[in-house]
Amino acid sequence: MLIPSAQLLPEVVNQEGTIREVGTFITTLRSMIPNNIADIFVKGNILAIIVLAFLIGVSLKSFEDKKEVQSVIDFIEASFKIVRQLAIMIMDFMPYALIPLLANILITQGGSTLLSALNFIVILYIGIIVMLIIHLILVKLTGRSIKEYILAVREPLMLAFTSRSSLGTLPVTIEAMTNKLHLPAGLSDLVGSFGANMGMNGCAGIYPTLVVIALATMLHIPMDISFFVTLVFVVVLGSFGIAGIPGAATMSVAVVLTGMGLVEYYPLLGVILAIDPILDMGRTMLNVNGTIVAGVVVDRLEKNNK
Repeated sequence: MLIPSAQLLPEVVNQEGTIREVGTFITTLRSMIPNNIADIFVKGNILAIIVLAFLIGVSLKSFEDKKEVQSVIDFIEASFKIVRQLAIMIMDFMPYALIPLLANILITQGGSTLLSALNFIVILYIGIIVMLIIHLILVKLTGRSIKEYILAVREPLMLAFTSRSSLGTLPVTIEAMTNKLHLPAGLSDLVGSFGANMGMNGCAGIYPTLVVIALATMLHIPMDISFFVTLVFVVVLGSFGIAGIPGAATMSVAVVLTGMGLVEYYPLLGVILAIDPILDMGRTMLNVNGTIVAGVVVDRLEKNNK
């Protein structure tokens, strides 16, 4: 797998060929335990911030009388809306920022970078196809017809492919699950809402994983068992809350690179970011299909337990 050469940032690779190291799984776990709340924000320790947010959420949930902490809840909800709007504004501006970045890469690296980008597109879509096949196998194991399933979900999948937004596709997704796949309305609403905001096979799974592996290959980082265990853990943890905004997988990549200690190499992804809309179409379609398959599987398990 190829992405633009490290010559773009010559300082990232030691001239003596020193191998870049990634922290072990234990090191990653230790870094997630906040020693100083202010310090994790100053250093941008994303994983520790996620853990802190989780602990705060659990603490607020434990109050029987929510009036005691309502001011804190209101502050958090307002902060979330502000940050989400800020993220949308940044993503809207990104295409304009990528134009000079892509031009600089093409001037520095030449036309070979376009071939590298094409290779990445092909590899990502191969991964998406493989995952879609796994989804269909799961559907078959529930006793449903694959042909009938495809006919039932084609509308939300096509909308997801063109809109690149899991959240924007949500009403059509729930409608297909309820009226065409005949899943319970409550289950469709619950699974659909969860699927539009966490998990995400494409945006939070396949894509950041391929990016990290590509960078590790380019930077000659040893990819042993510890590397992959850490990668899986960081990808899963970083998957929460990155869906619903077109192009939000870019944020997921930043979170995963931070967790893997590779965030300093983010500028090397300029060409990949420039073609992100092409990548995001397939990723979002896979995300939505994964949500629907989850609903089908849960429905089958509930029926088996009755």
